[in-house]
Amino acid sequence: MTRRAGARRAGAQGEGAGGALGGGAPYAGATRTAAPSADPALAVAVQQECLRRGLIVELGGRHSAVIRLLPPLTITDEQAEAVLDRLTDALDAAIRTAGTRSRELPPTAAPFAPPLTGDHR
Repeated sequence: MTRRAGARRAGAQGEGAGGALGGGAPYAGATRTAAPSADPALAVAVQQECLRRGLIVELGGRHSAVIRLLPPLTITDEQAEAVLDRLTDALDAAIRTAGTRSRELPPTAAPFAPPLTGDHR
């Protein structure tokens, strides 16, 4: 399976965006309309699964539904393949968690760090 086919299977909508050093793929809900709605809950689930695998990805785009990869300036082919393997595993896990439809994901908080607690002056 090609990477593009894998991304399509995992819910990426539209074309990937970005240049040589960064890129992203928007994730949308499992709808049958011509223009699927953004699915930030799925993007957050993918981000969390990536973190479990030691891969840091950012969320961006409209509704924070775009998974963004920001690789280092120098990266070997083997390292790039390892990143894509981890991302693919994370996508598969997030989709399994969601069942067959991404709308079944539990609602999540905004994809930002939790607020600090206590007195941090």
